[in-house]
Amino acid sequence: MQNSVRTHQNIKTIVFASDVDFDRFPFSGVLSLLKDYLTYLPTDMVKRIVLIGITTQRDMVGKESQRQFGSNVYRFLPVAYVQPGSKGSVRLAYNLGVIRHYLSIRAIDPDVIYAHSQESGLLFCLLFPTRKVIVHFHSIENMIKNCKYPLLRNSFLVGIYELLAGRLLVYLAKRLIINIDKEKFKSFIDRYRSSKAKFIRIPPLINVQLFKSFDQSEMRRQLGLGETDPVLVFHGRVEYFKGIDLVIDALKIVISRLPNTHLLIIGDGGEKESLIQQCQRLGLERQVIFMGSVPREKIGSYLSCADVFVTGTHFEAISVALLESVACGLLVVTTKVGGVNDVIINGYNGFILESRDPVEMAEKIMRCLEMDKNIAHRNVLATAEQFYPEKIIPQIIQVLQD
Repeated sequence: MQNSVRTHQNIKTIVFASDVDFDRFPFSGVLSLLKDYLTYLPTDMVKRIVLIGITTQRDMVGKESQRQFGSNVYRFLPVAYVQPGSKGSVRLAYNLGVIRHYLSIRAIDPDVIYAHSQESGLLFCLLFPTRKVIVHFHSIENMIKNCKYPLLRNSFLVGIYELLAGRLLVYLAKRLIINIDKEKFKSFIDRYRSSKAKFIRIPPLINVQLFKSFDQSEMRRQLGLGETDPVLVFHGRVEYFKGIDLVIDALKIVISRLPNTHLLIIGDGGEKESLIQQCQRLGLERQVIFMGSVPREKIGSYLSCADVFVTGTHFEAISVALLESVACGLLVVTTKVGGVNDVIINGYNGFILESRDPVEMAEKIMRCLEMDKNIAHRNVLATAEQFYPEKIIPQIIQVLQD
């Protein structure tokens, strides 16, 4: 019989569990954050970690292989196949895969399970009740309440999700990590008075090897952009909840004042066709460049050719994409969500919107473009320093080993 209680001195195996392939799919902030953690974790921890994810190769399901991040090599077990571009739920496929491959995961004999969605966190709590399950909340919003389908948003499922992925999960999990601003963190954990001690606030880190200030002119030449053209950028999953439609509506207003403005959209997802149609209706086909999925090691150079990172996201914790853009020297215009209050200072390194109004967003974009470039660049790079690996990794290690 396995020991039900183990101290940090004899932790042998830590599972990192997420509905990603730990390579390139699906293109998301969660995947970026995980890859950064796994790049910077110390060698003595690397050999104890097993990654449980998905695969885009059907014949690899259930077969252990490897994933490499920097000089770190990890064991990797995919438990579900998801076809790239699939309109089905990746999370559902992953959670069903966890159930199907329960015996394989049990054979790994994990001491600690670090889950990166509320649903999988709850599932691991139920399947492995004697193990320490840590759940990373990448958003504090109710996913059903914020989905794209009005019928679901107004259904009884909102309450069911809150009960299971909120109340029950908090009760069962040993530790809960959230990356939101200090004010929201305090008000959020007040909902769970008896479990407040389980919560810890840790922001994501910036991979300083990939995201830094690059030469702007070379990439602009490659993209056919003028050296003085105002360039906006969004990067992340191209999905409804990212609010890219708001960014495009705002771009239409900006162009009425600054005709040479362009918007780069880096990433892919289910909303791409809808957004292309929106650009066609607004006559913005030439101003909006859909880059599709870009290898992560190249994203920094694309970001650096822009002036402002813009997002209309409906909900978020502290956006990894936002931090990566700041590290590349970009000002930010963002909706008032998640942890932005701890990152963006109005007029210093960007602006936080008070409403989901394209007129207000356009005004804030133009104010960014009017700021002194040298001062703005200095400000955003100073902001990035608080999210460097040496500040964040020790906090993650402490939670995993405590």
